[in-house]
Amino acid sequence: MEVRMIWSRMYFSLGRQHLQKLRWMASLFLCFLCWFPLSSSANTAALPDFGDVFKQQNVVMLVIDPQSGQIIDANPAAIAFYGYTKPELLKMHIQQINQLSKEQVAVERQLAESLGRNYFIFRHKLKNGEVRTVEVHSQPYKINGKDYLLSMINDISSVRTKNKNLWAYQTLLEKMVDNQKLQIAAEKQRQVHYLLAAVVLQMLVIGYLLYDIRRRQQLQKELNTVAGTLGRIMNAATEVSIIATDSKGYITSFNTGAEKLLGYSAEEMIGKQTPHIFHLEEEVERKRKQIEKEFGAIQSEMQIFTMHAEQDGGAQGEWTFVRKDGKRIPVSLVVTPIYEDDNQTIIGYLGISRDISRLKNSQQALLEAQNQLRATLDAIPDMLFEVNNEGQIINYHTAISNKLYMPPSDFLGKRYQDVLPPNVIEACDAAFGEARKKGRSIGKQYEMFTPSGKRYFELSVSCKLNENQECNFVVLARDITERFNAQQHLRLISNVFNHAREGITITDIEGNIIDVNKGFTDITGYQREEVLGKNPRMMKSNLQSADFYKDMWKEISEKGFWTGEMWNRHKGGEVYAEVITISAICDDKGQVQNYMGIFTDVTALKENQKRLEHIAHYDILTQLPNRVLLADRLQQAIIHADRNHNSLSVLFVDLDGFKEVNDLYGHDVGDQLLVKISERMQASLRAEDTLARLGGDEFVAVLVDLESPQSCEPILERMLMSISEPILIGEHLVKVSASIGVALYPNDLSDADLLIRHADQAMYQAKQEGKNRFRFFDVDQDAIVKSQTALLSEIRNAILENQFVLYYQPKADLETAQVCGAEALIRWEHPVRGLLYPDEFLPVIHDHPLSVDLDEWVMKTAIEQWDSWHRQGLNIPVSINISARSLLQKDFKERIQHCFSRYPEVNSSALSFEVLETTALEDVHHVRDLMRFCHKFGLEFALDDFGTGYSSLTYLRHLPASMIKIDQSFVRDMLEDSDDMAIVNGILKLAQAFGRDVIAEGVETIEHCKKLYEMGCPKVQGYVIARAIKSDDFPNWIKVVSRSAIQHISEVVKAPSP
Repeated sequence: MEVRMIWSRMYFSLGRQHLQKLRWMASLFLCFLCWFPLSSSANTAALPDFGDVFKQQNVVMLVIDPQSGQIIDANPAAIAFYGYTKPELLKMHIQQINQLSKEQVAVERQLAESLGRNYFIFRHKLKNGEVRTVEVHSQPYKINGKDYLLSMINDISSVRTKNKNLWAYQTLLEKMVDNQKLQIAAEKQRQVHYLLAAVVLQMLVIGYLLYDIRRRQQLQKELNTVAGTLGRIMNAATEVSIIATDSKGYITSFNTGAEKLLGYSAEEMIGKQTPHIFHLEEEVERKRKQIEKEFGAIQSEMQIFTMHAEQDGGAQGEWTFVRKDGKRIPVSLVVTPIYEDDNQTIIGYLGISRDISRLKNSQQALLEAQNQLRATLDAIPDMLFEVNNEGQIINYHTAISNKLYMPPSDFLGKRYQDVLPPNVIEACDAAFGEARKKGRSIGKQYEMFTPSGKRYFELSVSCKLNENQECNFVVLARDITERFNAQQHLRLISNVFNHAREGITITDIEGNIIDVNKGFTDITGYQREEVLGKNPRMMKSNLQSADFYKDMWKEISEKGFWTGEMWNRHKGGEVYAEVITISAICDDKGQVQNYMGIFTDVTALKENQKRLEHIAHYDILTQLPNRVLLADRLQQAIIHADRNHNSLSVLFVDLDGFKEVNDLYGHDVGDQLLVKISERMQASLRAEDTLARLGGDEFVAVLVDLESPQSCEPILERMLMSISEPILIGEHLVKVSASIGVALYPNDLSDADLLIRHADQAMYQAKQEGKNRFRFFDVDQDAIVKSQTALLSEIRNAILENQFVLYYQPKADLETAQVCGAEALIRWEHPVRGLLYPDEFLPVIHDHPLSVDLDEWVMKTAIEQWDSWHRQGLNIPVSINISARSLLQKDFKERIQHCFSRYPEVNSSALSFEVLETTALEDVHHVRDLMRFCHKFGLEFALDDFGTGYSSLTYLRHLPASMIKIDQSFVRDMLEDSDDMAIVNGILKLAQAFGRDVIAEGVETIEHCKKLYEMGCPKVQGYVIARAIKSDDFPNWIKVVSRSAIQHISEVVKAPSP
């Protein structure tokens, strides 16, 4: 150790530049060491045998690893004292026994030192949970060349044993001290050799230092000269911050530029460490993560700034400094290492930085201008792109990608002739030729087929000269589809409505009519001579407001035209509708000279639309609202009910016997019957209610403004009575009735469509109950059905996605104190609700086909699990529960054989089935035959929950079940309830009489075990043995826990009562 310290001092005092000169000295030192033999084997022969001393002492002794606290060895006294077995102790650390915290241990050590004690007082915890106060005597001890702590523990909880233990400590310590003395003597001889070598080396070093002093003085003088020059240069650079540090980051130089940039004086900063000054914490932390990601964990904060410089010889980048006044300054920063003469040893770092605030501001302004320009372009919906003289597309606007339905990569840099449709290329060629001659081209139109259909575009091209004075074409393509379609629509209206020609009116700038066409005369009734010189307002109908005309003329002024619909008055006084486009006609200078109005009479179209709307919303036969209008009326009724806090009812009416009338008398009679019935129902309703026909003989009525849900019942009674009265149609007297389903709002908080469907469901219930009646939709029952349906769907999906797991609850035989089997119990690892127990999902699939699928999954999983345990050397019989539906399946035998065929190593006797007693009630003969088949196959059956049914004796006589399980409902309270005790006793006697084995389930206490054992039932299952255990943990429970736990219970129940 002393030699290493001398060598370390030399290294740091001389520097790495002298190591080469000292290598010959190190070689001489190694040769010197070789002169002395260091073996001490002769001294070890007389050491006492530690193992014998350690084992024979009745003092509690532990051997402990001082680094980790791991218990390396424990003598028999320690095993007896702590209550753990030796393997258990050797797996533990002393921290698990000592109950004092780290802080409390430190305080105890200080207290022992201050009091002059050679022992510590700790609190040790025994295996049984008891905590003892102990004295701990520890000393270092070498075993096989390794350092350990030998700790002797004295229990001072009882004064009675204290003197005896102290005597043992004294005797043992004397033996251990003798042993250590021999080792110390050998160690001292070895240390003498090292010290002699160190003296020789020290003399050699001192000689070399005297030789080198003069050389150092000369170098220092030259260094001072260079340093002075460098300092003057650094201070002269006032626009550049130059900061020098030593290798640990302490500032050694801080120039004038640094003072100006950061606001600190050189006197303030010299000697400060840079990682903690004028840096943003978040920036430092971000840089730290980057360095650690590239190079691993750093050794010092300084490496955050210097690691890249050390690796690459220098590093540069942008950084943020924080001035003394708190202002943040962006800088460009260069960091470079400063090397010693050998160019290998880094003795410091130089950081040069410049304020780049103006550059950053300029960049930000440029970026904002670019973003503003881009936003402006993005707001333009037209296609915009640029083509060079070679025909290549060299620039584009985002809209072109959306209009052409292709990514920019498909056209950017390519010739427009290669990517555009032929007709568009033709339009571009013509426009480019015109633009090359005139500088621009406007108005070329073309059509283009896109995924959204045919679109029409107007092409505008301008010529822009590039640096070579060549023409680049800037192309603007405006989508005019809507305008084109509007023009087509106007012509379509003219053809559809009697080929009426458009009316055309031309006025001067003051709005006075200067000409009209024949279409105008045909539409308005005015002759040309009657309107010339007059204003078109003479035909105004007064159906449009002043604001309408104000907005119209504003748009004409801004856009040059207006298209819309208005109402005017015919010469004869009639009002008619027209679609009109008013355009401003300009001269070559762009000055408005005239206005032109082109209009079409659309009155017939309007009337036709009105008729179509009636057809679209009303039933042709009965003239009642149809499904479309009903939906709107019902939606409005719901809004009205919510606003006024009242109720409404939706009635779904289906006629009983209508099909028979239709078949017997024909469709004509049937149609007349529907009309008569609709009139009667309409008469039964109030004026504010709505009656609609959905089709066939189905009607829906909406009753609004109901004070309560029950207030609709009188109306329902009237409807049923009026419908059921005979109707004379021609010569035929017919009679029908109605089944009505009723959905109430807001009792049923559904939307309009669901309310109708719910009323429909209630109507079918009324039909099933005898017809000619009404029934209300049951919201609560519907919710239950939906919940069960959703849960069934989840269970079906859970089987497919393997969300179910099996837990296994052991069965024990208290007579042999052994595990005699395990019952597989299903659990559902629900992805949202967590772990679900059987009673949360099995009742839903009772007597449902899913129960068969789940049973098969349980059977396959249990066999697979048993096969896995078997390969681990564990052979525990497993029982599974089988539902009634599975037992009654015709192919149940084949299912069993198929499951076992996949695992030929599994003996069929490894599995048994538990059948509910109530299950067997359904078909005793079938279950008996199935049991006999399985018995031949090697499978056994147990009657589960025995005693809860009504034919227990019948089962025992006819069903070849080898095991009876006493239901836990009897076992749980048998010690308090004499009736339950009598039932349990009766079942045991029945089983004995019929020669059947018995096991009690739900056994939770040792008292239950003892009583059952005394009654002749040694086999039990329940929490007293173990809860259901995961399959992965079950083998470990069998090996580690089961034997001792069951053995203990067995001994207790067999012990005679006091």
